[in-house]
Amino acid sequence: MKMNSDFYYHLLKRGWSPYIKSWVDWDQELITFPIYTIDGKMVGYQKYNWKEDKTRDNQARYYTYADKAYKNCVVYGLDNCFGYGPVFITEGIWNALRITNCFRDSLAMLCNNPSKQTKQWLKMVYPNRTIVAICDNDEAGKLLGRSADYSFVAPIEYGDINDMSTDECMRFLENITKEIKYLS
Repeated sequence: MKMNSDFYYHLLKRGWSPYIKSWVDWDQELITFPIYTIDGKMVGYQKYNWKEDKTRDNQARYYTYADKAYKNCVVYGLDNCFGYGPVFITEGIWNALRITNCFRDSLAMLCNNPSKQTKQWLKMVYPNRTIVAICDNDEAGKLLGRSADYSFVAPIEYGDINDMSTDECMRFLENITKEIKYLS
């Protein structure tokens, strides 16, 4: 096994670290993340191929598999939620990792419009916690906001929250948390 340092640093820049639950194939330069049902059962995975071009449907760069019975009710990040403060929800895994690296609870919905069951689950499991959607900076991304108590969009100069550095993201989330407390 020969590790490509460009691939390693790319993963670190995106928010990955060795403590994040994932499988890295250093030979093929792929990373795979487990995805779970909303009750914690692993039913699939998302594979990321950093060498592929980003396209409209992202089928080459991202491949997501979920058991058909659970396809509309999967999330990533349950193992990174520690039970305090707001629960941030995002569209994708890399966005959730950026928030996790800021010491906040975050779940990736793996879509911009979670199923009715997933929305109900969020309210049932986190009845005393504020659900905050961090939406991508496009029209489709703003749909995620319907699943949360509050929704915020990544600053205009960024496509999504993963485009921010961890320090910028931390300040962004601190401002959101202050605003939520103020509005509550």
